[in-house]
Amino acid sequence: MSQVVVIGAGVVGLSTAIRIQELGHSVTIIAECLPGDKKSIDYTSPWAGAHHVSIAGGDKRQQEMDRETFKIMWKMSEPNDPAEKCFMRIPQQEHFCGTREQYQAMEHMPEFRELKKEELVQAADSGMAFNTVTIDTPTYLPYLLSTFLGKDAIVVCAGIGARILGGVEDKDVYPIRGQTVIVRAPWVKFGRTKSESDGTWTYIIPRRSGDVILGGTTGVNDWYPHPRPETIDDIISRTLAIAPEIAPPASREGGRKPTVEDVKSIIIESGCGFRPARKGGIRLETGSVEWADGGVKKEIPVVFNYGHGGYGYLSSWGSAKLAVDLLKGVLTTMTHVIVIGAGVVGLSTALRLLEKRYDVTIISEYFPGDRKTAEYTSPWAGAHHVSRADGDKVQLAYDKRTFQVMWEMSEPDHPAAGCFMRLHQVEHFVDQHPSVYSSYDFMPGHMLIHDQNESRVTVEFETFTIDTSVYLPYLLSSFLGKGGRTIRSRVGHVSQVAQGAFTSFKPDAIVICAGMGARTLGGVEDPDIYPVRGQVSLIRAPWIKFGVSETSKDNLSYIIPRQSGDVIIGGTYEENDWYPHPRESTIDDIITRCLALSPLIAPAGARVHGRTPTIADVKSIIVESGVGLRPARKGGVRLEVGSVQYVFGSPAFICKVPVVYNYGHGGQGYQSSWGTAEKAVELVEKALIAVVEGYESWDGRERKVVV
Repeated sequence: MSQVVVIGAGVVGLSTAIRIQELGHSVTIIAECLPGDKKSIDYTSPWAGAHHVSIAGGDKRQQEMDRETFKIMWKMSEPNDPAEKCFMRIPQQEHFCGTREQYQAMEHMPEFRELKKEELVQAADSGMAFNTVTIDTPTYLPYLLSTFLGKDAIVVCAGIGARILGGVEDKDVYPIRGQTVIVRAPWVKFGRTKSESDGTWTYIIPRRSGDVILGGTTGVNDWYPHPRPETIDDIISRTLAIAPEIAPPASREGGRKPTVEDVKSIIIESGCGFRPARKGGIRLETGSVEWADGGVKKEIPVVFNYGHGGYGYLSSWGSAKLAVDLLKGVLTTMTHVIVIGAGVVGLSTALRLLEKRYDVTIISEYFPGDRKTAEYTSPWAGAHHVSRADGDKVQLAYDKRTFQVMWEMSEPDHPAAGCFMRLHQVEHFVDQHPSVYSSYDFMPGHMLIHDQNESRVTVEFETFTIDTSVYLPYLLSSFLGKGGRTIRSRVGHVSQVAQGAFTSFKPDAIVICAGMGARTLGGVEDPDIYPVRGQVSLIRAPWIKFGVSETSKDNLSYIIPRQSGDVIIGGTYEENDWYPHPRESTIDDIITRCLALSPLIAPAGARVHGRTPTIADVKSIIVESGVGLRPARKGGVRLEVGSVQYVFGSPAFICKVPVVYNYGHGGQGYQSSWGTAEKAVELVEKALIAVVEGYESWDGRERKVVV
């Protein structure tokens, strides 16, 4: 799914936005005027008649758009359709005075027939009759908007605004001023039009509401924004000539011939709109717009869909279909980035890439919601935000940035608030170097306490815990909601991804967030990756509202409550231990250590009358125990750029695709996820700039890339 912006909220813009939305894309409409606003000369759609009578002439493309639109509107006007109230099915007559060639290919209209000579109005030489629909624009436009409501690309449906819209400024767009009169005449149940060779165009368009539109004018390049009184009289005179029935019944009694004044007595309002015509017809084509994002040159595709003149309603759905077809084509030309891995690091990185307007696909064997496994570490994490940077300034910067992002996410009104629990955290350090506990001064409410036993230091601050069972699905749904895609597969070699083995495209960049998988992934095979086995137990203890940990030479013990009422107790830090199942002896050891930290983890009944709770007491509230293999790495997190190459084409040449590595977080994936994600995105952008610079020329065999 992609993020698409539609500029313009007339009938063409709304119809196009709905069709794009139906493809699953996220669509935003930007417009100065929206349905329901006060009528304005600049917002043409509310002023339209409107009825469906095609005037495509011999223009095959226009004929097809008009037919497609009529087919949809006829269905929308069926009884019990949600849009039925917007339409009125009527018998329509068209009378021609040497203008028949404008009305070709009309035989598809319901009940189509040629008018007999005796049926023709004065001066007409031919005519046709058929059934069609009129459109009550004050009802139809809000209906379209409500349907739409219930940016990887831009679609310009700006109408007359395309003439002055920066970046478009199409001087072929010009106004055709249309003046109309709205009368209250619920007795009129037919439509009638007369077109003359001098361009005079007279029509009667009844609406379901009982209002009737009388028109009209075709003032090319006439910018006058107000109704002219003499034109009102002229319109009424012409419409009376072809349909005296528009006058009130009382004015026609006894064979009396109705007058202009008779019709004026039932006028509701008069108005005019600038039909957005264009030399050469509707502009339906693609282009692009460029801008600089933090020094990085970006390009976004643009689809143009404007210049409909007075035929916006007649061709709205048809031109929307063509615009969507064009959009499908341009979206395939976006910068494609594939992220390998769907743990917390992979999901965070993919989201940040989407926010930079890349087309992002995640490929992973495991996704949030799958059955837990030792290979997919993220669901087993505690997790809370307590930095373990231990004096590493780069790691600390990643942790600080992540805390900043997550603290905001844990605000009560944030959509992600349910994933977090803000609490008071107590950290005990026994026989630890000051570098281990001296970097928490950025945390809210920070206090450093030296115990009487000088070997023990306590640090207290405010932080939050993360309910991984809720947070990971939240990240995935956010990714999908913003237009990301997922593919479930085990990747054997990075070159498979580069060659498009899993996708319909070859990616422009790849980001490796494979965790432990980076040890065996072909094309990476990092021998510095090793597992740190972490075993935990999940207990049901909703009375625990604080966090506490103790770091000693031999153990890391912690109590991490979640908003759900579950509490994680742990843990272990067993390097190069691949055993994937919980050890019973370790469960007992964890409970013993955590009871020493806080006996409050035991049920209240186990603590009455000064009783000391036992391992069995805590075991009675265990929900599950599990193991995750933390993906640690000698030298710390790998955040750098490389490339993967493959042979392509005939004659063969080597194609290189930039690869960004973002793995090796150990047990600090959650604590540094957003910080390292943003660094990875920065590296992707730099790598793509290098690719553009390096791909300017070929050496006959290899695309030269500087990374």
